[in-house]
Amino acid sequence: MISVFVYGTLRSGQSARHRIEPYILECNPGSVTGYLYNAGAWPGLVIDPQGEEIAGEWLLLKEEALPIMDEWEDYYGPEDSRNDYERIWTRDSRQSYEGWVYIWKNDRDFPRILSNSWV
Repeated sequence: MISVFVYGTLRSGQSARHRIEPYILECNPGSVTGYLYNAGAWPGLVIDPQGEEIAGEWLLLKEEALPIMDEWEDYYGPEDSRNDYERIWTRDSRQSYEGWVYIWKNDRDFPRILSNSWV
């Protein structure tokens, strides 16, 4: 089993949730600290300990879900130049959850989302 924090199109009711739905064992609300940026059809997250609490969901998934999520997020491996997102280990800002999250290293000049949630 793996744990992943999702904050955009993979959240409940969002456009890409169907990609991982069969692999979800548990879903719990949570948050991480950082900033969200608007890339149009999806958000980007920059982790920052001085940032805001970003709302999302902690998913407990079957391990088969990770390659599917990597493909969806255009993640090829640590520090690979083809990555759209990086995958890092993080902790919830208030609870004991921890796991993977897909992030951007910087804002890429996209506008910041002023609320703490993309949905």
